[in-house]
Amino acid sequence: MHDRSGTRDNNFDTMRLVAALCVVISHSFPLSYGATAVQPLFILSHRQTALSTLSVYVFFVLSGFLITGSFERQPPHRFVLARGLRLLPGLAVVLFILTFLVGPILTTIPLGEYFCSGKIYNFVATNLSLTGYAGELPGVFGTNPVPHAVDGPLWTLSYEAKCYLLVFLVGIAGLLTRYILAALWAVALFCSWRWEDWSNSVLGSCFLGGAVLYAWKPPFRWWIAVLCAVIWTASLWTGFRLASATVGAYIILYIGLSPVIRLPKVTRWGDLSYGAYIWAWPVQQSVTLVLGSAITWYLNLFISTPIILLIASLSWRFVEGPALNLKKRRRLRASVAVDA
Repeated sequence: MHDRSGTRDNNFDTMRLVAALCVVISHSFPLSYGATAVQPLFILSHRQTALSTLSVYVFFVLSGFLITGSFERQPPHRFVLARGLRLLPGLAVVLFILTFLVGPILTTIPLGEYFCSGKIYNFVATNLSLTGYAGELPGVFGTNPVPHAVDGPLWTLSYEAKCYLLVFLVGIAGLLTRYILAALWAVALFCSWRWEDWSNSVLGSCFLGGAVLYAWKPPFRWWIAVLCAVIWTASLWTGFRLASATVGAYIILYIGLSPVIRLPKVTRWGDLSYGAYIWAWPVQQSVTLVLGSAITWYLNLFISTPIILLIASLSWRFVEGPALNLKKRRRLRASVAVDA
């Protein structure tokens, strides 16, 4: 199999968008019926995972593979700039709009009390700094089946940032080698097995699974992928987290890099996956708020999805895309300066 990781000739963009839409499908159940709503995959996996959780595993495996390669291909300061430009502009806009436009419209408390509440500033500062997760704006979505949760998926971004930091620190120390990554992966897998509810280790093991596969560059063969798929499917009875970070990581990257599996290209409208991911929850919460007792999971999904995709396309067109172009312009200026 040819190495297509450094080009756009792969399935990664499509896979990320599909994963983001699977998160929308998965969240339509609890956001319509409450946090205890049972999803089909949750039953099938013997309460091990939901479709949204599986999608997050996919994100982290792909991220581990791509981010490790990104660090290898550019100086550390450009790596930091690239990661910041990918995460922060879109996040800053969604936090600003939710806090200072949507929140004041939907809050059930007086506006003076809303703007005097420390929760709104904690919501922005904590989430934007990527140091943790703050999920509540005062008086917003308080009567919904999942009350007060304004943008649930943002909790994963701090873990994503920690994984970036790990690659950066290990990389500048000159230790971003196959064996060091494999050792870190083994530690994360052990912690994930020992403390299965510890998100640091569960998501970290998926990220490092992708990183290890990038570093070791194993042969991606269809028969190995089939064998891994059998093992991953069997893990629906037990051990799904560990399987997702091992055989699951292999399958995810096999699909992403396969010259045989050619998924439809979705980037003609831009890379919508990140925008869809960070905007979906508040859109779905708003639909639930408007429909009230008439809400169903499929009605939530049907109404929310086109709105989410529209907002994601606007985010890419006016925020994320221009931010990433800043990186390209900086490279161009640096190249001109060297040539001069």
